[in-house]
Amino acid sequence: MSDPINKKAAKRITEAQAARVLETEDNPIYSEGHSYLGSKIVPKLDNKDEFFVYQKYDNRQNLLALEVAADQFVVWNTGTHTNTPVLVFTKGPDTAREPFEGIMHHTQLGQRTMDAVTAP
Repeated sequence: MSDPINKKAAKRITEAQAARVLETEDNPIYSEGHSYLGSKIVPKLDNKDEFFVYQKYDNRQNLLALEVAADQFVVWNTGTHTNTPVLVFTKGPDTAREPFEGIMHHTQLGQRTMDAVTAP
């Protein structure tokens, strides 16, 4: 069960961890015909309802993240998005830092990062 993850991930998971990630339960918020609540059976995620507010429609990635978090020294602050600004610091010559100055949307940061690493 753990082979598909372990073939691609830097951090390995055990068979016991894979079994926890693959557990299922009846969907407590099932809604027939709904685009993401329409599954009668969903991945099981215990005691995280307040943390993973959208958990019941697709939480395998959340389960996997929780299994490897300690090995990666990752602390999960929330299971969803927040409006908290994230500070990003850059280092290097002025010409390399200038595109990253100021406040920007995260998509701008991503595009500027791609532009910086692919520049000739």
